[in-house]
Amino acid sequence: MYKRIKKDIIDGMGEGGNIVGYLYKDSVKLVIETNYWESGKERTEYYYDKGAPIFVYNLKYHYKRPIYDSAFNSNEYVLEEERYYFNNKKMIKWIDNKKNNIVSTNSKFIQTEKRLLEYTLGLIEDASNNFKE
Repeated sequence: MYKRIKKDIIDGMGEGGNIVGYLYKDSVKLVIETNYWESGKERTEYYYDKGAPIFVYNLKYHYKRPIYDSAFNSNEYVLEEERYYFNNKKMIKWIDNKKNNIVSTNSKFIQTEKRLLEYTLGLIEDASNNFKE
């Protein structure tokens, strides 16, 4: 049976958000982080196996109007998607928002791998220790 845990994000930089973790036998399997801004939202799903990231799916919704505009419609947006694949704590594939495969020798790939690994491993630790049910 999966256990669901949630933590609200209040960082003063956006409109807030939350982090939801799903654990199986106290092992984090999925963390979903959602952040909101006046011009959009970002949802990132982090999938884990045996304490290591295996897949990260990032969705950025860019609203056509800011949320305070009277003509705002949450169904009017431009969507950007990125996918990151991992094996043994190494990023093995990155598909960017234009559906291009970014090669592993690209400096941006190397920087993104480092940033994502640090963040995903921090999230799993936070989910394991600090979230409230």
